[in-house]
Amino acid sequence: MLRVLVNERGVAERIEIQKSSGSPRLDEAARQAVLRAVFKPYAEDGKPVPMYALVPIAFQLD
Repeated sequence: MLRVLVNERGVAERIEIQKSSGSPRLDEAARQAVLRAVFKPYAEDGKPVPMYALVPIAFQLD
């Protein structure tokens, strides 16, 4: 689970690990995936504003 600050353009500005997977490599992979993602920005009164969001990342190993 990652805590992500999404800016006005929908880009992740800050990413904190809220709950670790237990593996530093998986945590970093999740962080990198969120850095590449584009989000719909939160809007107040029709204007986009920065907002924190919790982003769950589920890994499935085959």
